[in-house]
Amino acid sequence: KSLVGVLVNVFLVKLAIGCLREKRAVTLGLMLGTIHNLFWGLASTQWGIFAGMVASEFAGIHFPILVGMRSANVGEEEQGRVQGAFFALEAIADAVGPVLLQGIYDQTENTVRPGPGFMFVVAALIYVFGAIAACMLPADKANVTSRTRGENTETDICRESLPAIS
Repeated sequence: KSLVGVLVNVFLVKLAIGCLREKRAVTLGLMLGTIHNLFWGLASTQWGIFAGMVASEFAGIHFPILVGMRSANVGEEEQGRVQGAFFALEAIADAVGPVLLQGIYDQTENTVRPGPGFMFVVAALIYVFGAIAACMLPADKANVTSRTRGENTETDICRESLPAIS
């Protein structure tokens, strides 16, 4: 992706998990996906596109967190099957998503309303459904750090994740 995307995955994912726990961090990532697609879909200036690009770099935090949540909830003997199923679903989405969005674009590119950016609004709605599903995850299965780190409170974990400021 980009240098910012790498930095987000290296530093921000751990911080988000430490401060928000997995369930809320996934929800945050999906909501940022909603926001960046809305910026792109509704942008009338270059600044709107730029703002969407910035938000899109942070939206990716949900994927590595989902991988960790999934791994923590299955035994060692099931890891391969679960990983395979998850990446198969990702491959299906990578195949169907562009076809769906291109079809929407083809139908709306020469219209005033909803307009050529409507495909991004549809993508934002898909992210909203993902965020709603993330909110419905059971906290005891989703928040794996509380099981692996002991009884630390969220505030303690957040403080541990933040760099010291002198």
